[in-house]
Amino acid sequence: MRFLFGPVWMTAMAITSVQEGSGEDGSDAISWDLEEDLWYGLRMQNTSAGVLRCTTERSGRLVRTRDDMTVKINRGEDSVTLWFLTEMIEDAETGRVLRSGYTQQMAEDRIVMDYAFNESAVAVTSVQAGRTHTSSLPAISENHLARHAVRLYIREQLKVGATTINYLTIKPEMGAKLHNCSMEFQRQEDTMVREEKVAATVWDTSIEGMPIKVTEWMNDRGDVVRMFIDSGAGVIEAVLSTKSSAQDAAAAETEAPELVDSTHVVLSRPAPELHAWSGTSSAVFTVWSKNGQTLELPTAGYQEVRVSDKDAKKYTVTINLQNPLPATTDELVDTNYINPSAMIDTTDTAVRAIASAALGELFTYPRKPRSDTDVYNRARRLRDAVKAHITTFNLKTGYASASETARRGEGDCSEHAVLLAALLRVDEIPSRVCSGIVYTERAAHSYLNSGDAVNGGRDRAVVGSFAWHAWTQALIGGKWMDLDATLHSSAYSVGHVLMGTSGMDDGAGHSDEMIMVSMIGNLEMEVDSVK
Repeated sequence: MRFLFGPVWMTAMAITSVQEGSGEDGSDAISWDLEEDLWYGLRMQNTSAGVLRCTTERSGRLVRTRDDMTVKINRGEDSVTLWFLTEMIEDAETGRVLRSGYTQQMAEDRIVMDYAFNESAVAVTSVQAGRTHTSSLPAISENHLARHAVRLYIREQLKVGATTINYLTIKPEMGAKLHNCSMEFQRQEDTMVREEKVAATVWDTSIEGMPIKVTEWMNDRGDVVRMFIDSGAGVIEAVLSTKSSAQDAAAAETEAPELVDSTHVVLSRPAPELHAWSGTSSAVFTVWSKNGQTLELPTAGYQEVRVSDKDAKKYTVTINLQNPLPATTDELVDTNYINPSAMIDTTDTAVRAIASAALGELFTYPRKPRSDTDVYNRARRLRDAVKAHITTFNLKTGYASASETARRGEGDCSEHAVLLAALLRVDEIPSRVCSGIVYTERAAHSYLNSGDAVNGGRDRAVVGSFAWHAWTQALIGGKWMDLDATLHSSAYSVGHVLMGTSGMDDGAGHSDEMIMVSMIGNLEMEVDSVK
C-alpha cells in the first residue's frame, strides 16, 4: 500500500526546501532562465535508492522551483520505480504562491494535482488516466512565503547569525494548506560533499503535522548539502552530488530498499485468534513507540484508546466489534466525507455502475429514511462488491483513484479502501479511508524449537506480526463502522489497529498520511487478550 512508500519519500520532498512539473498549467510556454540546478544522491537502508534534482528558474517577476525525484524500492517480492515531481510558481516581489502542484507515478499509475491560488479561491485540477476532476477550495489569506522566498529568508537569517528560524509556507505535495516550519541550530560541523570537506551548520528541522526527525547540513550560502530523515522505515539520506555521480550510483545499485516486510510489527508469538475467520469479537493490545514518541492513536469506529494503567508511555487499545463509537460533532457535519474528490470520484460512470449492480436502485434524496440496519446491510453488499471486483491483488499498483480501480480491477489494500469509500458515497453513505496495521502470519526464515513451531520445530515456524494496511469506515447511525474489502467474507476483524483516517479531499494532498511516517518501523505491541 502507498502508506509504506508515498509518505516516506514525499517526506523527503516536503523537508528538502531546495527545489519539476507537467507544464499543463501553461508554464512551459513561458521562457524560463535556469538560475540553479542541484543534484542529490538518495540512500536508504545503506543502499543507493535514487536521485533528486532541484531547479530554480526565473521569468521576469515569476520564479519556478521544481523537485524531480526518482526512487526504486522493493515491496515484498515486487520491485517498483516511483517518480515524484513537485512544482511551485511564485511572485518574486510578494513571495506568495501563485501555483503549485505535484505529479506522482508508480508503474502505470500517474496522478497530477494542480492548485491555482487567487484572492477568491484555490482552483484544484487533478488528472489520472486521462480523466480530469476539478474543485474549488477557500482562498488562503494569511501571509506566507513561497518556496524560493523561504530559501531567501533562510539565507538572510544565516547571515545575521540566527539560531531559530520560523516561517509559514505551502508544501505542494501536502495540498493547499499552510504549514508552520521551524529550524533550530545545533552545531557547526564539517561534512564531506562531492569528495570535499565543506564547513556547514547543522539544523534540526520540523514541519507542523509531520512528527519526523530531520537533520540538515547547510553551507554558508544556505544550500542543503546533506540531510538525514528518520522515517521509521529507515533513515533517508540525501547528499549534494553531481548529475553524473548521482545517476551512476543509482544505476549501479542492484538491491533496492525493502519497504513492506521490513516494516512489520513482529509479535513475541503468533495470535491466530486475531484472524477474521476465528469469530472473535474483542481484543486488547498494548502499543508503544520504540523511541518514546507520543503516539496519536485515534479513538474511532470499533477502537478505543487510552493511556496504559501500568505504563504512562504505553497505550491500551481495545477493539470491540459489538460497540462502534459515536462520531464527533464535527465529523457528523463534515462534507468531505460525502463529497466527490479526485481520488474518490463518485460521479464516474464505472464507479456508479459497480454500486448499481450491487444494490440495484441507488439511494437518492428526498426519499423515505432508511434504518441503520438497512444502511449497514447495503454497506456490506458494497464491501462484497469491491472484493469481487478487484480480481488481481498486487503491490505494483501505485495509489489509483476509485474510477481507475473500477476500470482495471486490480490493486492492493489502498485500492480496495478507496473504491469502497467511493461506492459508499454513491449510495449517500459518508465514508473515509483508514490507515493502520492488520494481523498477518508468515513462515519464519529459520527453524525454531519452541511451542510456536509446528510439530515441535520440525516444520518451519510461524511468525505473527502486524502489517501496514488500509480499509474503510462508513458513517451509519452517527457511528463509524469499519469495513475491510480485502477480507474474504468477514466485514472486519479484531486484528486491526487504526492509526489514522482521511476523507481524501482535494486540499489535503499527502498531509493526512504524514503522521503515519513517524510510526512506520517505530511500533512495538503485545496482545493482552482476545475474546
